Amino acid sequence: MEKGNFCFASDYLRWERVYEMGGVYFDCDVEVLKPLDPVLNCGGFLGFECIQNRIRKNALGTAIFGFPAGHWLPAKMLNFFRQNPDSTPLATDLLTQIMLAEGLRKFDLETEGFDFVTVRGIRLFHCDILYPDTKRRYLRPEDVPSRSFTIHHVSGLFQPGEIDRLPWLRRLKDYRFDRKILRPIEKTIKKCLGRG
Repeated sequence: MEKGNFCFASDYLRWERVYEMGGVYFDCDVEVLKPLDPVLNCGGFLGFECIQNRIRKNALGTAIFGFPAGHWLPAKMLNFFRQNPDSTPLATDLLTQIMLAEGLRKFDLETEGFDFVTVRGIRLFHCDILYPDTKRRYLRPEDVPSRSFTIHHVSGLFQPGEIDRLPWLRRLKDYRFDRKILRPIEKTIKKCLGRG
């Protein structure tokens, strides 16, 4: 905090408190729609915050998460922050990279084909459950899926760097390249190898 990096300080403090005390962290702009009991009945939870065509390509959010005290993931986040005090990666990027390394990479599910996956005892919930997209996908309150427990009313104004002026173009490119080119090749190879 001495360097004025309040975003980093906020990230550090949220992970430190959850590591020390256990519990659930919410950003102040998270709206709870219904009791979280089904989400809380596990050894730790996170949620994907966006929708792309493959689960392993989705970023994990840090606006709502929960862990018991002393859990390995908050410890790993704190360890990174302590060892890299001058580094300022977005916590979502760091968290996603850690979980990819811990086993998320192996999942090859379609984005719509799951409620949660479990990686090292942590439930990673589909974005519709904790982070439904009320800016682009579900524009009216009645459109929010019935399986949603929370809504993160995010502005994204705290993020450093330039705003991506062409996110739709990048999503289209990713969608077209993966779905129209890579998947047919993957299916053909699996078929030839007798796995499909």
